[in-house]
Amino acid sequence: MTCEVAVMNKRGIALAADSAVTLSDGNGGRKKIYYTAEKLFSLSPKLPVAIMTYGPADIMGVPWETVVKVYAQKLDGRRFDTLAEYAQDFLTFIEGADWLFPLKTQTHWLQSLVYNVWKGLYKDEWDTALAEEAKTSRKDALKRLAAIIKKDHEDWARYPELACAAPDYGQHVRETFAAALDEIESDLFEGFSLTPALQEALRKTVEFAYGKDWFHPRDGSHVVIAGMGEAEPFPVLLEYDIGTLAAGTLRYRKTDETRVGDDLDGTVAPFGQDAIIHSLIQGIHPRVYEQFVKAAACMPLDDTDDEESSSARKSGKRRSPPWFAMRSCGPMRSHSFRP
Repeated sequence: MTCEVAVMNKRGIALAADSAVTLSDGNGGRKKIYYTAEKLFSLSPKLPVAIMTYGPADIMGVPWETVVKVYAQKLDGRRFDTLAEYAQDFLTFIEGADWLFPLKTQTHWLQSLVYNVWKGLYKDEWDTALAEEAKTSRKDALKRLAAIIKKDHEDWARYPELACAAPDYGQHVRETFAAALDEIESDLFEGFSLTPALQEALRKTVEFAYGKDWFHPRDGSHVVIAGMGEAEPFPVLLEYDIGTLAAGTLRYRKTDETRVGDDLDGTVAPFGQDAIIHSLIQGIHPRVYEQFVKAAACMPLDDTDDEESSSARKSGKRRSPPWFAMRSCGPMRSHSFRP
């Protein structure tokens, strides 16, 4: 996990990041922690612009450290009036870096993403349903799969289109990687001959996954770009979620923007394990604070409770320990597969 922070006011901005990174075998197996990772990069000693990353230590297998350093070389002293222009130039650089992310690499990462989506959203649920029934005809089994996919497609409708991509981007990805999608289908649904309608539905999911403003939990990094453009007197901080590159387009979205100025004299912005920074500033862990707030909302404030407290003090009886310490006003929400 990562703990990073930005402190900014009208005089400037300071960034800090830890150096720990957790690497696994790629299959959710053994993990190892290294304490030598770089997550904070200055574009140039002459430019007041820096890039900070958290989440995965690489993008499509290429370390962020390499991507930023190569971009800094390509920048070659160019300057922009606004930080937003630096950010857009950086994203455009990634999009066009086909020597870092060749078609073979793009295909590999698309197959990994689509396999996980089809399996996580459809295949696992379908296998569970079939296992609960002793005998199921092929026709009924395929009907059940069609129903699962149809229900999921209704859920996709609530996601907006991805702002950084063309309206037909999902269709373009589907056509570009048609052979790769055929391989995934053959591997994942081995033993079943899917109907043309089901094949179309699965590929429609691919259009949604790439054309909608949605990022798979295993397919996204977080990038913070901070500093000042030539025409900006005060610091600016931009935050982005960045996915993978496919068919010549990088999937990304801007998640936040902070500007110091007339409306904001300064701020402290934590990233990654932000609870650590919040605890340092507020003096209490956010989850503990949340439980206290919930407990206070549940506590009775009527006269009967005051009379009981007064009677207990007069009689010398000791009241029971604070019941709110472990009590919760309601169930905690769980995270779904798709955020």
